[in-house]
Amino acid sequence: MLTPVVLAPVFALLAVFPVQQSAPSVLNKFKFSAGQSVYVVAVRTTSRDLSLTRADLELERLAKNEFKKAKKFKIASALKDSDFVFFVLYDSGSSRVDQLALAVLPADYGQHGANLDAMRTVALWQGDGHYKVGRDAALVGATMGLSALFHRPSVVRDLVKQFHKDVF
Repeated sequence: MLTPVVLAPVFALLAVFPVQQSAPSVLNKFKFSAGQSVYVVAVRTTSRDLSLTRADLELERLAKNEFKKAKKFKIASALKDSDFVFFVLYDSGSSRVDQLALAVLPADYGQHGANLDAMRTVALWQGDGHYKVGRDAALVGATMGLSALFHRPSVVRDLVKQFHKDVF
């Protein structure tokens, strides 16, 4: 068992040579560039606890299509093949159709994927948006007819466009 006397030199050494955290330096060194691979993940939830999410393949497809349309990044089919993760969170409990997007490093996604606050802390980029519900939604419903019942509005395309605008 270590006694306080034995630990005192260790604490003194730590005070002289503080332990540096690697996350901020990695975040500062990472640069988005054309040709990198992006792994897209989209989930829906009504909770801040990301372990309670469900995959949202429709939003994922919309985000991937927007990335393909922009022709800046390659779509990675596996997390291990990606340079960064584009994570989209859809708040299905919100009446305003709120969505949040984060770009994080694959290692950070693997480590913090179930903790929204931690992912926001390590995010390389983040954006959010919401679909404006109200008079415009009623107009869309009136013009689309029966198909409006199955239409689920999303701002994920705009979030991907904003991401491209911000990083290039």
